[in-house]
Amino acid sequence: MQLKTFKYRLYPTSAQEKLLVQVLDVCRYWYNMCIEDRKVAWELEKRAVSKVEQEKTGIRYRASFPKAQAVFSQTMQVVCDDVDKAFKAFFDA
Repeated sequence: MQLKTFKYRLYPTSAQEKLLVQVLDVCRYWYNMCIEDRKVAWELEKRAVSKVEQEKTGIRYRASFPKAQAVFSQTMQVVCDDVDKAFKAFFDA
């Protein structure tokens, strides 16, 4: 079986580029916040934080920070999924 791949070059306008950078920044901050949340909860309370809990926190995060409203909620959920997968892979290994 042979897979084909395609590469597409994007040529965003300066406004689109600013929005893409903003989305990337928000997702990076959110990813790091999810990791920190899990770390602090374990160190202080010996409690595991679930993906569902973090998705609920993501709703409040988007409501609190105007820049985060540029990111779709599904994107925030994917970030939570990525953190959850990383933690599961780390602790199952």
